Amino acid sequence: MLNSLKHIVATALCIFALFWDAQAAPQAAAASSPDPGKER
Repeated sequence: MLNSLKHIVATALCIFALFWDAQAAPQAAAASSPDPGKER
């Protein structure tokens, strides 16, 4: 029971990390690039 629970938590953390990186990457790219609103 405890071992399967650890496996479920580890899998959930891995999936959460993948989604977190997928959402954080575009935000980091937009923050590093010049803002188009400021250029106008």
